[in-house]
Amino acid sequence: MILESLDVDVAELERRTGWALKPQGACKAELCVPMPPHEGGTIGANILSERLGMALVEDAEHGLWALGPDTVAGRA
Repeated sequence: MILESLDVDVAELERRTGWALKPQGACKAELCVPMPPHEGGTIGANILSERLGMALVEDAEHGLWALGPDTVAGRA
């Protein structure tokens, strides 16, 4: 995902990655990863990066970040 802000819209996250935020955490198919509470329809890209194993790379010159892809599904 290319981001203009480190605040990721929850609906956009699900649409673009398949990860849905539910009370039990971020879920994709039958896999759920615990997440801290979030408010306002957004979650921090740094949290997604840490919890889902998504790379988070900044392009400071253009004020953009790249997030993903997730690697959590392949972890033992």
